[in-house]
Amino acid sequence: MIYGWILFSVIAQTIVLSYMNFVYLPGRGTVRATLYEENAPAVKNRSFRLPEGTEKAVVSFDGIYVAYTAGNKLVIVNLDSKKTLKELSPSDGIYLFQVAAGQGHADLFHKGT
Repeated sequence: MIYGWILFSVIAQTIVLSYMNFVYLPGRGTVRATLYEENAPAVKNRSFRLPEGTEKAVVSFDGIYVAYTAGNKLVIVNLDSKKTLKELSPSDGIYLFQVAAGQGHADLFHKGT
């Protein structure tokens, strides 16, 4: 008797899902997708000399920014303009700057106020 109910359940589910897939859903709207990765600019060659005492330097995935620790500060620099964007210290709430090995990114943790 239990096998009959299992068989009935599988057949009922197949009928309902087939109706949804082949009758109800087709033509119920359109989906438009855009690929943005195709239009991404190529990474240019850039150079930047790190100051003395620099530790844990990491470059962004697109090659535009570099972040490094100098002393007790985290410094973020734009490689195109060679200007320092941010200098963060522990007084700004930063307590850990971690470079993920092999991942090409940095994790920045700060304490909430």
